[in-house]
Amino acid sequence: MIRILFQNPQGLGQMVQADSTYSDKINKLKYVLLKHDIDVLGLSEVNKDWRKVPYQRSLWNVTDDWFEHRRITTAINTQNGARSETQYGGTLLMAVNNIAHRICSTQEDPRGLGRWTSMVIQGKKGENCRIICAYCPPCISLGTTSAYALQTATLAKNNIYACARTIFWEDLSQYITEHKETGETLIVMGGWNSEYRDVVNWMEHHGFQDATIHSKHSQTPPPITCTQSRDNPIDAIFIQTPNKIWQGVYLAFDYLFGDHRGLWCDIPVKYILGFSPKQLSVAKARQLKNTDPRVRNRYISKLHNLLSAKQIYSKFTEIFHQVEIDPSGVDYHKFERLDEEITEAMAVAERQCRKLHSGQVVWSPTYQKACDKMRYWELVVKELQGKRVNIRKYEVFDKN
Repeated sequence: MIRILFQNPQGLGQMVQADSTYSDKINKLKYVLLKHDIDVLGLSEVNKDWRKVPYQRSLWNVTDDWFEHRRITTAINTQNGARSETQYGGTLLMAVNNIAHRICSTQEDPRGLGRWTSMVIQGKKGENCRIICAYCPPCISLGTTSAYALQTATLAKNNIYACARTIFWEDLSQYITEHKETGETLIVMGGWNSEYRDVVNWMEHHGFQDATIHSKHSQTPPPITCTQSRDNPIDAIFIQTPNKIWQGVYLAFDYLFGDHRGLWCDIPVKYILGFSPKQLSVAKARQLKNTDPRVRNRYISKLHNLLSAKQIYSKFTEIFHQVEIDPSGVDYHKFERLDEEITEAMAVAERQCRKLHSGQVVWSPTYQKACDKMRYWELVVKELQGKRVNIRKYEVFDKN
């Protein structure tokens, strides 16, 4: 299954606080992503102008150690100059781990208004799946800095005198149609800020249905997704083939942050990639380090004793002479058996040379802090004993 999570956070706010700790929003987001093994995250109304956000306080740096791999793409209104870190509206998509490796391209709103962003997951035999995360701003007055006002002003500069929301739906319709014609499978999620029935009708006209409503664990009628909305959801995930959805979930309002619920759906990998990939084998750590001459010499000595005990040298010499006399008369099964014996001896010698004790305790910040504290006091004791101590190590532990 591939698990997709969407939410309108109503702005990510100050992600890194003055004391270098993460904000409550970021901590909650990290908790949910890791606990529920989210593969793709979509956020609308991010309210960030990433051009003005320093890397140390950006989502790229904040999420750097959350996953082994991750890919982030964003959309902001680039038609206006960067004035501050806050820019209302905007969208974000993040794919993690295995899915991140399959992202072959990303794309933003063609008009540069930050209305949606998309990423393409590459499948088998050219079967690609495009995930779109969109945000349609409401017609409310927040001055000239609101997402709706900025989009309306930008359109007017290009001699398009129409409601920004009307242009949003027209452009999204064209965008979806273009990519459906290329054979891509589409998943569209967003904060629509519209009457739910109107959005459903529009999506059904384009071949989509609400993923959470048509899942095996659906809820009817659908609950509201914003505390300020009336009686219908204004956020939704839409998919072309709803019967492929295994599960769609509405999260509780306080499970993430803000006034909007989080939504997620589980989709079979075969639907997105066109096939079910096999589980990748995890590479094991090598026990033998050939950079350490002491370990290398010990390994050679132990391997020599094992090969001598199994008479490998004499067996090899016998086969070698047979090959020289009559190659056609050699029993090649002896080569296979000899190779198996040598491989087994090498494995035994490697285990006897160096044993790895790491991995017995799961790493955590608390565990790392305890280890640093122990090493710090070991240096103190060493210095009190009159031994030489590297002062730089003190500085490293003081920073931690």
